[in-house]
Amino acid sequence: MTEQPDDLHLYDSAHPTSFVLPQYEQNYLLPFLVSGTQAYVDNIHTRLFILKMGQQIFPVTVNETDYDNAYVCSPFTRYITYAKQELEIINYPFLKRALSFPINFLGMLLKAGKTNQVACVNNWLLSTNLYPDVRGISVEKMTQFLVTHFPQHTIMFPSLNQHTNGPLMEQLQNYGYQLIPGREVFIFDKQLKDYTNRRVTQTDFELLKKTPYQIVSHQEITEKDYERIVELYDLLYIKKYSNCNPKFSLAFIELCHSKNLLNFQGLRQSDGTLVGIIASFNRNGILATPLVGHDTQLSGKEGIYRMLTALALKEALAKELVFNMSAGVSEFKKWRGGVGFIEYNAVYTRHLPTHRRQTWNLLSFIMTKIGVPLLHRYKF
Repeated sequence: MTEQPDDLHLYDSAHPTSFVLPQYEQNYLLPFLVSGTQAYVDNIHTRLFILKMGQQIFPVTVNETDYDNAYVCSPFTRYITYAKQELEIINYPFLKRALSFPINFLGMLLKAGKTNQVACVNNWLLSTNLYPDVRGISVEKMTQFLVTHFPQHTIMFPSLNQHTNGPLMEQLQNYGYQLIPGREVFIFDKQLKDYTNRRVTQTDFELLKKTPYQIVSHQEITEKDYERIVELYDLLYIKKYSNCNPKFSLAFIELCHSKNLLNFQGLRQSDGTLVGIIASFNRNGILATPLVGHDTQLSGKEGIYRMLTALALKEALAKELVFNMSAGVSEFKKWRGGVGFIEYNAVYTRHLPTHRRQTWNLLSFIMTKIGVPLLHRYKF
């Protein structure tokens, strides 16, 4: 029997070898199914399912509460815990005083509205989830299928921006999904802005040519580097930025490097020690770098982060890909030609009780009318 484009199947850890996946998805997802997500991401506890629609594969994470999860599996962490941490590091005391109580009160409402009871579609447990080609996929059939299997859960599609996901966002809205702003991501696309000729970008490329550090390719990274890669990522993304980010384990680095799931590049000192690492993947013409790390004890004058991002930009140019450089350090990315787009989480709640729908309505209003303007003004 020929499989139809809208045939839907849902698989879980009970029978991890009972279905056939494309090679990449099999290498990435089956270990998570067999060993559990916390074997690979320390601060993510979730039930993982694999949704197959025609030839397309979507990992689906399902949660109930799990308020201590990394933000990629927890709306509460994304909108409340992360916001509190941002308030602690910004240099605007009046803003801290003005927003502390409203954020805490909103957190109480989100818990009461069970916003963490969510089935998240296309969640690869990364900060930026890239989508496959979804042309021809029926959002209506997929949503009805998921509501049947998870009738108490909000259905969520994360990591959506107008530039790379416009048609999908339109489909989702047409079927009744709400778009909840999350953060601002920066897109490098020569069709938007020719970032290659910007002086600061050229300076970064020149820095790469003159650096005393050895530029190492994926093939030149070895098992001996894995612990250092974890350390460098933790120094930047966990200790400097936030423990709300996914905390990747040694097993995750080994999996992604040995199975070529991420393309690793780095900078190595003369004694062989890595001082910077960046890992990328691409899907459907888009490049993302979900793993970046460097020795934060080194002086900023060394330009380690500049060189790491230059490596990713060169990869995007060589492969003719649009580069989603994710969020954060907004001025740095704008100077190099990145164009900002609000990233949304699309949520479907029409099957849920009124009080739960109203909670999402409130969050949408607050993020649209208050969150986004604050983000643009204070460069979170």
